[in-house]
Amino acid sequence: MKRTIHFPDDLAKQMEAYLKEHPEETWSGFVQKAIQQSLHRQETSRLRALVGILDENAPSDLSTNEDAYH
Repeated sequence: MKRTIHFPDDLAKQMEAYLKEHPEETWSGFVQKAIQQSLHRQETSRLRALVGILDENAPSDLSTNEDAYH
């Protein structure tokens, strides 16, 4: 699916600089990854609320070995 989106000039310049340093990445790939990460964080927050984990300092990766924090 194709979508047209607007980027403010300063953000577009930052992206261009980033992509020059990371030529293996593309605008499309970067934006897809950012959206996936954002959706994952939102889902993780909902799951935490569901199970009663409200600690802001808790690891965002729910699969993290909790022994590492003791």
